[in-house]
Amino acid sequence: MKTNIVLVGLYDKMTKAVAKKLASELDMYLADLVEIVKYNLMNEEEIEKICGIQYLNKQKSKIIGDISSYENSIIHLPYSIFAEGKTSDKFKKYGTTIFLKISLTTFQKLLDKDKSLTEDEKKIELLAYKDRTANAEKLCDLTVDIDTVDHTTAYKRVKRDLDNFLL
Repeated sequence: MKTNIVLVGLYDKMTKAVAKKLASELDMYLADLVEIVKYNLMNEEEIEKICGIQYLNKQKSKIIGDISSYENSIIHLPYSIFAEGKTSDKFKKYGTTIFLKISLTTFQKLLDKDKSLTEDEKKIELLAYKDRTANAEKLCDLTVDIDTVDHTTAYKRVKRDLDNFLL
């Protein structure tokens, strides 16, 4: 039985905010994949330097496999990790995967406000938008058109569509 909800989005800050709200409202655990990997590996650069990239990737894959089998959890999963190899299959086995879709215009607005990305990183994100969106829609169980920059509105749309999907 699928007991998890996996949220995937192209803009991680929005996806994470929706995941937090959904976990709180549904009384489920919140699992932020990136934070859990960072915590478990603590110093990825040092691990790679001492043990090699193959070992580091094997450890990441093990952690991702463990997270995929969590129970009663909302899992925040960046698109970049979700789309790697068989990662999407791992999460689909134990959870309902939901793609938080936003329009290119909204994506551009969110990127423009984001001070943590360089201009080159923003350009790359915009160039990859169409292919990543099509791939996420294909891989996920449900696509929710959240097309907003407001986290609360996005949460309400996800909750509404999830309720309808699970009926």
